[in-house]
Amino acid sequence: MIAAYGFHGKGEEAIELFNRMDQVGLDANDVTFLSLLYACSHCGLKDKGLQFFNLMIEKYGLEPRLEHYTCVFDLLRWSGCLEEAEEVLRLDSQDSAPYVLLSNVQVSAKRWQDVSVVRKVMRDRRVKKEPGISWFEVKNQVHQFCMGDKSHPQSMEIDIYLKELTWEMKLRGYVPDTGSVLHDMDAEEKEHNLAHHSEKLAIASALMNTPEGVPIWVMKNLCLQ
Repeated sequence: MIAAYGFHGKGEEAIELFNRMDQVGLDANDVTFLSLLYACSHCGLKDKGLQFFNLMIEKYGLEPRLEHYTCVFDLLRWSGCLEEAEEVLRLDSQDSAPYVLLSNVQVSAKRWQDVSVVRKVMRDRRVKKEPGISWFEVKNQVHQFCMGDKSHPQSMEIDIYLKELTWEMKLRGYVPDTGSVLHDMDAEEKEHNLAHHSEKLAIASALMNTPEGVPIWVMKNLCLQ
């Protein structure tokens, strides 16, 4: 119910339901807090979101996962609170999630020198970013993709199809957001990288290989989609 409230932009109702849970003694878990953080992020409830993030760690002793960090990052980024984002995303573990999200915060602010510092810290501490992998299943066969993947038997056809889709979207007013892509690329290269994320490759392949009207379920390893 908390997740459903969040999906429909009813953040206050999600918080009220959590408070009712607490009053009757129902224990919250990491999924409860993920739903709460999503609701707060979706509704712009910055202060409440930070309170729940701290409550999850300090009172419930739960270890934040990438999904929790992502919700907090989105909440603070869209609120324009980059300094608070840097404070929340502490660089104190071998988990790559805080490093990557902090780097994303700094990229969105075009603070390229700070981005370089974070990457150097990752190298020095030998923290490796887990690559994004997306996959879907059709006719009992799993199709898996990484960013820029060329190993799929249909990679050339998928690339052509993605270009056609992108062109159609541009005709309808779509403008790629290249602001979060590395600054040392030209506009065409940035656009190419955005169009070849693992999930976009998977969706394009699924559209090519499933009948019209059949639901497409794309899974990703790094976050809940």
